[in-house]
Amino acid sequence: MKILAAVALSLVLVAGGRAGAVDWTLSPDGYGPVRIGMAPAEAALALGMALAPTDPTVAAPDPECHHLHAPALEGEDITFMVEHGRISRVSVYSGPLSTGTDRGITIGSTEAEVLAAYGDSVEIQPAEYVDGHDVVVWDEGAGRGIRFVTMAADPADLSEPLHLHVSEIHVGGESIHWVEGCS
Repeated sequence: MKILAAVALSLVLVAGGRAGAVDWTLSPDGYGPVRIGMAPAEAALALGMALAPTDPTVAAPDPECHHLHAPALEGEDITFMVEHGRISRVSVYSGPLSTGTDRGITIGSTEAEVLAAYGDSVEIQPAEYVDGHDVVVWDEGAGRGIRFVTMAADPADLSEPLHLHVSEIHVGGESIHWVEGCS
């Protein structure tokens, strides 16, 4: 009977989606109830849904670093980087405009909007693989931050923040600086 109740509760949590009382935004501390530093099992419990490897063909994830996602978050490309058994980064690559930062920046926002939201605390660098920028907000004391990858449709637009749009958002620890997954 207890097993049936647990299964029923799990189905209600997954079917009902994310709880309304939770602030479902990205911040240097995590995403919604998922905090940087949590174990994946804690994150799954906080989300109310299972986490699964992003690459189902891998038999066993690398214990040093791998990525998980919540399949129940349909339409949202949110991944959780796990280093040494703890979530170190949350990344958003696409999804509804409601998945954004605690300052209202979402996929598709302009670089100008990022600059207006975060002011003088940003550092802008050329992006590694796209015509655009890495716009980083870093809190040295906390050892956490946010990295926005912005892209220009035309390389001639790189100097105009209104023409660059956010294509990725990474929040968390030092791993937000990594451009190739776990490296």
